[in-house]
Parts: sequence; structure tokens; C-alpha cells
Amino acid sequence: MRSIRKIGYDSGWGNKDYGCQDGPLALEKKLGVESIGASMLAQRAAYQTKESCLPLLLASLGLLKEAVTDALQKKEIPVVFGGDHTCAVATWSAVAEFYAGKECGLLWLDAHLDAHTAATAHEGKWGGWWHGMPIAALTGGEKDVFKDIAGGKQQIKPKNLEQIGIRSFEPAEEKYVQAHNIAVTYAQDIAAGGFVQCFHDKLERIVASTDIFGISIDLDGFDPRDVPGVGTPEEGGIRLAEALETLKDLGRHEKLVAVEIVEFNPHHDENNKTLDAIEKLLDTIFS
Repeated sequence: MRSIRKIGYDSGWGNKDYGCQDGPLALEKKLGVESIGASMLAQRAAYQTKESCLPLLLASLGLLKEAVTDALQKKEIPVVFGGDHTCAVATWSAVAEFYAGKECGLLWLDAHLDAHTAATAHEGKWGGWWHGMPIAALTGGEKDVFKDIAGGKQQIKPKNLEQIGIRSFEPAEEKYVQAHNIAVTYAQDIAAGGFVQCFHDKLERIVASTDIFGISIDLDGFDPRDVPGVGTPEEGGIRLAEALETLKDLGRHEKLVAVEIVEFNPHHDENNKTLDAIEKLLDTIFS
């Protein structure tokens, strides 16, 4: 198996509740995660609005993009631990640019669509922060805010994206994914057919139609009974036991090039449930 590089995206600049910046720091000793130093860019108390945080967010994304690119250049699989989900803009832009000319697929496990643009972000929770925009940024619908990271272009083709476990979103986000023909599997669909079969079906489609693929796992995609330590918990998610059964040995797939496990907020954890869940996910994927 190819070696992996554990990269800590210790940034919460994209989220009003910035506690997830401490997620990677909590993983340093337990999992050997090396953080990129984004949490040291500035004192958080001085930056309380999304607008004031944007320059710091872009700086942290730049650091992450460099780290992911370096791992890929050294033939390692970057495994990004977040931190808020804006990290996806940097991770998958780095992947798309490194593998330029190849069809890049992305499996996106999440409770939320994360498909706002700057024009619709105000609909989002807490007034709409940047972590609600990575899907639009990656698929070309939001070209301005993250131009320095995503290059103002489409990094992931909508046809090569699968969103799984969605159960909380605003009308503008749903309109965006429908207009761009992005495949979405809602939580109620999973409840009807089971996560194991659902994931295998989506994985099979992505693998068959792309040259490489990655997986972005927002921990709020899981049921908060199993994974409580997240930034934005939503009831009725994927059960952890099903996910562990389904994701086993995914890291051995020859087309897998990168992994994200994000939105870990240790301040919301209960008896280290989420910390243990992350360790199990890592061990399962790369067993």
C-alpha cells in the first residue's frame, strides 16, 4: 500500500464556531497528525465577522494546498484532518491540478450540501459562513471568493461528484445542485435501502467513470449519537458501524488519491467518542 501523509488543517476561519480549528491539534498525539500551522495565523478574538476572516482563511487554504501538493509529488496519499470544510477547496483543487487532464471523481459524505455561492450564502446557518460554499467553489459556480485557491475555474466536474447522507440544506443550495446535475443521495434514501449498498453503488459509478477519485468525509454526516464532536450536528445521520463496514480497505483502491475527515470540534465531543471514531475510520480505510 502507498504511504499516507496525515495533514492537520487546524483552521476554523470558515466557520463562525471556530472550535474545529482545535480538531487536528487533538489528533496530534493520538494519530500522529502534523498540523500546517493555520491556527497560529492570528488571534481569533480579533476576527468575529466572516469578512474579516476571509484573508486568514485564504492564507490557511494556501498552506493546505501546498501540503497536499507536496504529498502527491512524493507519491503519498494525503489524508487531511479538519478543521472546517472549506479545506475541501484546497484539497481537491490541489488534486485536480496535480492530475490535470484526468477525470477526478469525488465522494462527499455530509449532512449538508455546502453548495452556496456568495450571492446565496446569507441563507445559511449563522448568516452563512464560508464553509457552506466548497461545492459551489469546486464545481465552478463560485469563481470569485476562492479564486486564489481554485483558480477561478471548475476543478471537479459536477458529473463526477456524489453527495451522500444529505439532510440539512437551504433552497438555494438545492437549486444549485439540481441546476448542475450533481448526484445527491438524501438521508431518507439511505434509510430506505441501507448505507452499505448505497455507498457501493455510488463508488462503483464514480470508479467506472473517472481515472482517479477521493473521498471527503464531514463528520456531521454521521449520526450525532455516534459522532457528537462536530461543528454543526444534525439528527438522523449515517450510523458509524455501517460506515466502518462499508469503508473497509478503501485505501487500497488503486484509484484513490486523497482523503478528508473534517469538522471535528473537540469542544463538543462526549467521552472522546468522536476522537475514537476518527481513529476507527482511519484504521478501517487504511487497514
